[in-house]
Amino acid sequence: MKTSRTILALVAVGAVALTAALAQAQSIEEAQTLVSEGKWKEAAMVYRSITQRQPDSGAAWYGLARALHEAGAHGEARTAYEKVLDLGQNPARARYHFARLSASLGEKEQALKLLREAQEAGMAAYQVLMQASEFETLHDNVSFQETANRMKPCGSPEYAHFDFWIGEWDVQTPQGQPAGKNRITRVQGDCVLLEEWTSAGGGTGTSFNTFNTQKRSWQQFWVDASGTVLEISGGLVDGAMVMSSDPKVSPINRITWTPREDGSVRQHWETSQDSGSSWATAFDGIYRLRME
Repeated sequence: MKTSRTILALVAVGAVALTAALAQAQSIEEAQTLVSEGKWKEAAMVYRSITQRQPDSGAAWYGLARALHEAGAHGEARTAYEKVLDLGQNPARARYHFARLSASLGEKEQALKLLREAQEAGMAAYQVLMQASEFETLHDNVSFQETANRMKPCGSPEYAHFDFWIGEWDVQTPQGQPAGKNRITRVQGDCVLLEEWTSAGGGTGTSFNTFNTQKRSWQQFWVDASGTVLEISGGLVDGAMVMSSDPKVSPINRITWTPREDGSVRQHWETSQDSGSSWATAFDGIYRLRME
């Protein structure tokens, strides 16, 4: 009999917990529906009821802060945003929207501080930032510009490591003979360097060069009109860009681009048939900016 009562009590407790969970889920779903319909005041009421039942629910506090903000209840929204940050919920987005609120209230330094923290927490929505009306008065601010640049998808310092190769170039051999022309430009939102090569003999080739944030290295994919395909990777070495092909595949290709004091760039392409014990030059060219 005692065991039966214990089981019934546990079942009752479980039922209450399940009912509460379902009620919260339904309320969050209801709030999200109201948000999608632009009914911010109504959504705020639902989110507030959830925070009263679940005072440590970061998701509910974040929803409440956003709803209050968009509904124009700025004082309450500020308190809710502060609670969200205390709970560690959506640290980047919460700081971004809190910065929007601060900017709209004329709290410039607070807005700039929150934006810096949002970027440091992973916010990378450059276009969203620049299109937000609340920040229009900050566009000329140096701190805002620095933060905005760091929010660009390809704004990390590594993406600038190969900038010395950008330009319209006449390429010669070390002996001064014409080797070809090359055009290096930024494409795809400044995330890629596009190479468009034409040799002195009329041959053409194209390469795509970018910094791979997952592998933490630069990569190049080259293909030319003869069907040659080359994939190399690497990075800066003593100020020069050095990229090599897979050492397990023979021959190994290694290309080094070295910026020189007079503004020219040397491209030295080497190959190895013996796993890197010895190297032979496949191409050696001096790039000089085209003067038109």
